[in-house]
Amino acid sequence: MEHIKLLLKGLFIGVGGVAPGLSGAVIMISLGLYSRTVDAIATLNKEFKEKILFLIPIISGMLISTIFFSRIIENSLDRFEIPTRLLFLGMLLGTVPLFYAEVKRREKLNRKHYLIMIPAFFTGLVFLFLGNTGNTSDTITIPIAFVLGFLGIALTIIPGLNWATFFSAIGLYGHWLSLISFRPENLRLEIYGPAVIGVIIGLFTVSKAVSFLLKYSYTNTMAFLYGFFIAVIPSIIIDSSEELDNLSFGPALYVGIVFFLVGIFMAYLFAKLSQPKKNDKSEGGK
Repeated sequence: MEHIKLLLKGLFIGVGGVAPGLSGAVIMISLGLYSRTVDAIATLNKEFKEKILFLIPIISGMLISTIFFSRIIENSLDRFEIPTRLLFLGMLLGTVPLFYAEVKRREKLNRKHYLIMIPAFFTGLVFLFLGNTGNTSDTITIPIAFVLGFLGIALTIIPGLNWATFFSAIGLYGHWLSLISFRPENLRLEIYGPAVIGVIIGLFTVSKAVSFLLKYSYTNTMAFLYGFFIAVIPSIIIDSSEELDNLSFGPALYVGIVFFLVGIFMAYLFAKLSQPKKNDKSEGGK
C-alpha cells in the first residue's frame, strides 16, 4: 500500500514538472517527500535496498505522468488555454503556504532569512522577464540533448525553478518540449542517449549539492528557494498567447475562475493529506 501511495504522489509530482508555472520539487515539498528523496538519491550507496524501494515508485510515477501529461497539457493549452492556465495557477498558489511552512519547519525565521529571500526574489524576476516561450525550434543536437537532460533533472530537483520559465530564458523551450513529448522525428538514440546520460549525471551531482546545503544550512537554503519560487509565479500567466492577453468577461473566464478555485483546492487538500505526522522526522523534522 505504501508503494502505491508513493506511485500516486510521483504521478502528481510529474504533473508539476511538465505543467507551465508549476515545479515538481515544490510539489514534492508539499507532499512531505523532498528532503528524504534528495537524501536517498545523494546517498544511494548507503542502505541501497531500502532507498531504491522508496525511489522506484516515485520516479516511475514521475516518468509516467511526464510522458502522458506532456501531450495532454500541450493540447489543452492549444484548445482551452484560459481554464488550463488558471487551473495550474490555482495549483501553484495552493502550494505557497505549504512551502512557507517547510521553510520555517526547523527554526523560527528572522531578519536574516527574509534578507536571503530578497536577492532570490529578484533573481527569479530576471528569469521571468528573460523568458520567451515563442521559441518553438525542435532541432535537437547531441550537446543540446545532454544539456536538456542535465538541466531537466536539475530543475526537477531544485524547488522554484520551473522548466518552462528557465528553458525559455536560455532559448531552449521548444527543444525541451519536443524532447519530453517524444515526437517521432526525435526518437533516435543519438538524441535520447545523451539526454539520459545528462539526466544520470545531473541526478547525482545536483542531489548531492542540494543534500549538502539542506544538511548544513537548511533554513537558509529553503528561504532562498522560496524567494525564487514566489518571483516566478506570474510566469504561468505572462507565458501566454494572444487569447489570454485579450481576455475579457465571458464563459471562458467564468470557467477559468472555477478551474482556478479547483486548482487551489486540489493542491492544498492533496498536500495536507500527504503531510507527515508530527512524530514523523522524515521530512524536515530531523
